[in-house]
Amino acid sequence: ALFAGSMNPPHHGHLGIIAHLAAAHASVVVVIGHNPSKRYAVTPQQRKELTEKACQAAGLRNVTCEVTDDYVWRVARKRG
Repeated sequence: ALFAGSMNPPHHGHLGIIAHLAAAHASVVVVIGHNPSKRYAVTPQQRKELTEKACQAAGLRNVTCEVTDDYVWRVARKRG
């Protein structure tokens, strides 16, 4: 499963969705979008790290995170 968002910043609502997906699917990829023309409170790498830490703390071992500035459909296509 693929879950995309800016995660600016990641919060309990994001984690709830990720946990639901992790329980229902063998693996979950959290795609953190980065639009270079927007200003964010934290960097894309920080958002990724915060999301990874939250997933680890919740015991979600089948979740990976990545940052992209590409369209989400392209990321999904690359992953199959």
